[in-house]
Amino acid sequence: MRYQKRDLWIPAVFAVYVVFLSIAVVNHEPWFDEAQAWLLARDASPFSLLSEYMRYEGSPALWHLVLMLPAKLHLPYFSLNLTAGLISAVSVYIFLHHSPFPPVVKVLYPFSFFAFYQYAVVARSYVLIPLLLFLTAMAYRNKSSHPYVFVFLLILLSNVSLHGAIIAIGIMGVHALDTLRKWSTLSSTSRIKHVYSVIAFGVMMLLLFLQLKPPADIITVAAFSKDLSHFFSGGLSIIYASISLNTVLNIKSDNMFFIFSKLLSRAAFFSSLLWFGFRKRLMIFLTPLIGLCLLFTMIYANAWHQGTVFYLWLFALWLSFEKEPKEALPPQKIMKGVMTSALVLVLAVQCYWAYSSFRFDYRYSYSASREAAKYIKENRLEGKRIFMSGFHTISILPYFSHNLFCNYNNGQSPCFWLWSGKNNVYSERYLDVGKYNPDIVILGIKNYSKEIATSQNTWVPEIPGYRFVRLFNGNLFWKDQPFEKDSFAFYERISKKQ
Repeated sequence: MRYQKRDLWIPAVFAVYVVFLSIAVVNHEPWFDEAQAWLLARDASPFSLLSEYMRYEGSPALWHLVLMLPAKLHLPYFSLNLTAGLISAVSVYIFLHHSPFPPVVKVLYPFSFFAFYQYAVVARSYVLIPLLLFLTAMAYRNKSSHPYVFVFLLILLSNVSLHGAIIAIGIMGVHALDTLRKWSTLSSTSRIKHVYSVIAFGVMMLLLFLQLKPPADIITVAAFSKDLSHFFSGGLSIIYASISLNTVLNIKSDNMFFIFSKLLSRAAFFSSLLWFGFRKRLMIFLTPLIGLCLLFTMIYANAWHQGTVFYLWLFALWLSFEKEPKEALPPQKIMKGVMTSALVLVLAVQCYWAYSSFRFDYRYSYSASREAAKYIKENRLEGKRIFMSGFHTISILPYFSHNLFCNYNNGQSPCFWLWSGKNNVYSERYLDVGKYNPDIVILGIKNYSKEIATSQNTWVPEIPGYRFVRLFNGNLFWKDQPFEKDSFAFYERISKKQ
């Protein structure tokens, strides 16, 4: 692509992004959720993945199918992080070259929290959401003349995660209403295309439902509820957090800066609603947003799901900035300036979060899995009987070609974790190691364990017949502080001679 001199900053920004992203990707240690996807891609067949295992995951299989290529080719585990990094780089490239935002937004976005770290370095299915939403935004203006391309992108988006499916359904609903309003002006050929595209989308949603219908024996953190009383306090709290201007998470709630930034976050949100109303983009933002609120309130929400709302917001802003009226009224010009300022503020704060996450991941272990696997290899423990305690200990297994743990699946494949109360062959209690007589015990440490302190000098329990050898520390990091421990304590059996 040829650049004019005034646009040379675009490849420069992209080059800087790629350099720092590469450093971050190399230094990142994947945790359980990242490892689980890789193990599913490696150990399951495409048919069993789609027909059996994804219903236990509660998530569509697109990301796992992408990972199957490197996993089935027996490429190194690092291919997981490399794949996520490449997808993120493509997303940023598209944003820099095709988004309608002013240069200051384009400069900040690549180094924002989700674009640079949480949906880039952390290799999960969410890395596909920016790419597919950006492509959908590009295809939006021609959706009437090229419905197949537009709907195909929505189908891909729906196969990323439940959040992607909800966003895709919302966008498709608005598109269908737009098409109905224009139906009388469409040619017969165009009508047939739209009918076929709607049918294709509907069939995919049916297949998605059949693929993800929860089995009776599923064990999940998701909790179904019919109580909508916390819809606004629960669902909207995720929305505000997604465009939060709070630069420090652990400041007290009565701190004046916290209160001020909280008000700014809400002001940015409600200003967005007004702006989308001016630009006739309100429904394409609110329809998926209501669906996400229901998901967050009635089923499950975690911190990293904030990014799905952030990207829906950015998608709607993309469409609203792109649609320039012939004669913009003064209020719209003012509102555009307000929304540009809000977007710049949000991205600037996210740049701070991205820097904090990058610095932490560079200095410390995000997960202790890589260091623990290295210790096993260096000490030639693969042939020993190893007992694992804690499901997230599975994150050690992608570094090996086989199952190391005698108390999980009887030491056989598959290595991925099965969220089944019936078919998961696993004995967890580390106090029951006697019946397995292992040489090594690996105890997974998470914050939720009542036995584990939250300080850096983690206390570990005693296991009769075993001595504590070493602790490998890891901490998941969120925005600007550690979020959850991801550590492993190693024990070895005490010899009778001792």
